[in-house]
Amino acid sequence: ISDPLAYRESMDIGLSKLKSVFDGYDKRCKGGDRPTIIVGGYSQGAAVVNRFARTLNDRQLKGTSFILVADPLRTPDEGTYVATGSAKYSGGIVWATGRKGYMGVSGALTLPKPLAPRSVSVCNTWDIVCDFNYLNLPTISTGILVHTDSYTRDQMRHAAAIAYTRASV
Repeated sequence: ISDPLAYRESMDIGLSKLKSVFDGYDKRCKGGDRPTIIVGGYSQGAAVVNRFARTLNDRQLKGTSFILVADPLRTPDEGTYVATGSAKYSGGIVWATGRKGYMGVSGALTLPKPLAPRSVSVCNTWDIVCDFNYLNLPTISTGILVHTDSYTRDQMRHAAAIAYTRASV
């Protein structure tokens, strides 16, 4: 990242836009007939979705679920989300380095209880962003390659199917 402030600023912009779109949709569907909403993101986008999910109230969470692909905010806490991908319960780079303030998260990185059953985390083994391990640093090029080229349509379909069923929890 050549400019860390621009990275954080772009996350804040993404969060603001996502909130705006969701709030507009939420207002149009207040009658309770709102269809299922699945909000997903990859890498930096997953971190934006992770932050966004934490802002929703119980009413807004109803019928909503989240897909976090290669989420840098991922924690190794088994049972706090539905894990798919080859790295089942591992920590992302933010968890490993303790830089959560930089990513705009205050408090625990672990997803709050109402979000956990609605959240599907997709992370493949050796992904430098969501399966971070200091022991893997000598193979950083592999970690980057896994991050950019290893996620498949089948994985996304599987995550979407889980997210759809989890939206009603």
